[in-house]
Amino acid sequence: MGAFKTVTLIYPRYKWFEANGLAEPLGIMTLVALLKQNGYDVRFHDLTFRDDLSCLDKDVSESDLVGMTVSSPLFGKAKTVMDYITKVNPDATFIAGGPHATFWPHEVLDSGFQYAFQGEAELSFQAFLEAGDEKERKATRGLAYKENGKMVVNERMPFIQDLDTVPFPDRSIIEYEKYIDGRDGWRFEVAMLATRGCNAKCIYCAPSLPLLFGTARSRGPRHVVDELEYVLDAVGRKRRVYFKDDTFTEPGIEWISEFHDLIKERKIKFHWHCNTRADGVTYEMLKLMRDVGCECISFGVESGSPRILKFYRKEVDITVVERAFSWCHKAGIEPTSNVMLGAPMETLEDLEMTYQLIRRIKPDDLTVYYCTAMPGKDIYDWAVENHLLKNEIAYEEFDTALNREVGNVNMHLQHLTIDEINEYKRKIEAYRSRRKLTSPRNVAKWLAELMRSPGEALKKARFVLQKLPVMQTHHHY
Repeated sequence: MGAFKTVTLIYPRYKWFEANGLAEPLGIMTLVALLKQNGYDVRFHDLTFRDDLSCLDKDVSESDLVGMTVSSPLFGKAKTVMDYITKVNPDATFIAGGPHATFWPHEVLDSGFQYAFQGEAELSFQAFLEAGDEKERKATRGLAYKENGKMVVNERMPFIQDLDTVPFPDRSIIEYEKYIDGRDGWRFEVAMLATRGCNAKCIYCAPSLPLLFGTARSRGPRHVVDELEYVLDAVGRKRRVYFKDDTFTEPGIEWISEFHDLIKERKIKFHWHCNTRADGVTYEMLKLMRDVGCECISFGVESGSPRILKFYRKEVDITVVERAFSWCHKAGIEPTSNVMLGAPMETLEDLEMTYQLIRRIKPDDLTVYYCTAMPGKDIYDWAVENHLLKNEIAYEEFDTALNREVGNVNMHLQHLTIDEINEYKRKIEAYRSRRKLTSPRNVAKWLAELMRSPGEALKKARFVLQKLPVMQTHHHY
């Protein structure tokens, strides 16, 4: 153990409206578990439900090291927290990790953090903590810092090849009852990850995922099922589990088969949801997943326009999307569609093609996002090069879901107005609500839930009905 004996880690989701539903911060929860495993006195603060920052005073004042995980949308909040904690304990060492620290370390360091960790942080953070002195700490691979006013970015740490060596996220530090009882708590799903990374090259993700996580790697099925049992015991078996992997089915049919067999062998009864690509499933795979409780798969459909899909570098043919949704309906899994509106060159014809595709594939649910230029992604560089990025963007405008809620695209539209984008969002969401009200399977599922849990069922019904009338125009940034 090096110079740091007491460590406080903070998740700075402070006074923040989470437009896409709350999720626990798995990355920093894993770091807490790693520190505990290595004998550190570690304190943790999730600011999601806090109204003021005085809750940090005691732990920050007693800590040698204070760290935050920082995304681009939350960076404004992180700076607010940073300004506060440096006054509480100006002698502490302040570090940051996460996407914004990886892609824009200069901003992180300029805001007062002394060190920024690049990408996957378990190995680099552990090496940093074990360093004997400042010179050795500054040599840590995967670290960025300032020396004589100039930024130094060290060579990256190799990615962890055996993910089974990484401890499970520490669930004991999360106030799950607040996540469940909070706004839209009926939609809360307990998060897990079976893989890291994604091998696709989509313009709205690449190269951020390879920089953060390298090529796609998977944990062993047994390791995942071991954690699954721990999660269900810790949080409760009534909550649906959400595998938040970008492409859960990336490991292939053999991995899915072993995962299926282990769940059957251990007689685990649970319901779950995952994400994947339309070209990443087979009907055989879907049947195995359904047999062990998979209720829902979210697919990144994005657009019904081949022209827009080509711009997105999606590399999935629309016929493949239609086939995947057909297979899911046949297998008894609810296929849901993630749609992205607001590509700068999009036209009304492109939007209509997306709407018509939604009508053909008949998703059981869908989520509309707005195309967003975000640091670390090719679309951000493209927008800058083409002079389409708006000026003076607030950090909140890097949140695709929040942009949807307030009616905003952070790039200039070449052929559409924001009102036309918003109108198609309403049109697509109205279709979703009509389908939820008329699909026999959806109605039967809702009636069963009404008998089992009337309160949650009524909240869901209210959410669906709210999308039927014409919505008021949102305020823009």
